[in-house]
Amino acid sequence: MMDEYLEHYQLFNEQKINIQSQNPLHTKCVGCETDKQYTETLEELTISCGDDDDDICGEQFKVILPTYIHKGKSIKELNNKLKSGYDNKGYNHNVLHEYDLIPNPDEGDKFVKEQKDGIETINGKYNEVLGDKNEKIKEFHAHRMDLLKEARLTMNTIKTTTDNDELVKEKRMVYFGIIKQLNNEYSEIHDDLKIPDQYLMIKDPEVDIINDDYKDNLKPNKKEKKKNKSFISACDKIMCPEGIYDNKDFKSWALKNHPDKKHGDNTEENKAIDDKFKEVSDCRDKDKYCSNEKGGDVPIPKKKKKKKKKEKEKEKEKEKEKEKEKEKEKEKEEISVEKSESKLGLGDDTSVKKQKKPLTIKDFEVGYNVEWVKNTKTIEGVVYKIDKKKKKSIKVVDSSGKIVDANIDKLKIID
Repeated sequence: MMDEYLEHYQLFNEQKINIQSQNPLHTKCVGCETDKQYTETLEELTISCGDDDDDICGEQFKVILPTYIHKGKSIKELNNKLKSGYDNKGYNHNVLHEYDLIPNPDEGDKFVKEQKDGIETINGKYNEVLGDKNEKIKEFHAHRMDLLKEARLTMNTIKTTTDNDELVKEKRMVYFGIIKQLNNEYSEIHDDLKIPDQYLMIKDPEVDIINDDYKDNLKPNKKEKKKNKSFISACDKIMCPEGIYDNKDFKSWALKNHPDKKHGDNTEENKAIDDKFKEVSDCRDKDKYCSNEKGGDVPIPKKKKKKKKKEKEKEKEKEKEKEKEKEKEKEKEEISVEKSESKLGLGDDTSVKKQKKPLTIKDFEVGYNVEWVKNTKTIEGVVYKIDKKKKKSIKVVDSSGKIVDANIDKLKIID
């Protein structure tokens, strides 16, 4: 009975905590619409599924608590009642009856008997608690009295003997032996002499099972779990997306995601990896894994991280740089095509080639037709000689047949 009582006492307290937590998994019994309820008094503890009109969803079990009394206080109260008497005035009803002061002493006798029986019952319960300790203490006390008496007689002989040293010596040895025996016996029974607990159980606890299926009814409500997705623990949010349902899953995950093995492209990504590993490890240390059924509910999806403002700006700058590179490549290709067309005598309808950039000595060859402006007058000529040591000028024959040094910066190549 005591084991059953302790089991249900613990179950009551577990259910009480679950109800107070207001966790949807535990607020309702399986298959019941009403909320669980607990009732707690000095006499009994009750767990109910909340519907008193339904056998299944009503009360599940009761724990009737044991009754205790204090031995010393209870006996004192009974003795005080005996002194006060039946009418609380302290009269002896038998004496009063003898003098014909009261007609019948039976009520008084009954009252006295009830108090004495109560005292006897308490002492009997107390002796049951003591067990064989009570007998041991009685034997110890009786033997101790005998030894103390013998010790006093021996000491008296020692004190009164004045002419026999051998006898005194012998009695002293006897006396020391008695004292040693007293000490040894006291040490052996010392624990039994300690005052035991004065509280006595006068009524045993009971467990009243009202619904035989109460254990199944009080299990976590899985239907409520599917309905209410809002109640998700912090570790569920961390462990479920990673598919970590137990320590074995954690070990597999850690092998792939440990910061020593998994590296990001930059410092921020590495920090995110470290933080994630720490969060998962903390939940594992608390023995908290994903509470969803493995292979059942879909794990909570990972939230896509929003790109930070700085990252967006960096990406825009990279795009701009790429566009600039493309424009430069395009310009180079156009210049290369124009040079080729110029050498081959091809090009657009204009006679003067549009220069994209300042000409250098490398752009000229002997025989090229050129022109330049001198004193607002345009002069045409033909390249006659190129001295590559002179990077700023070349020999040109003008339209009058004169060979002149022409500045490359002022020349234009024409068809």
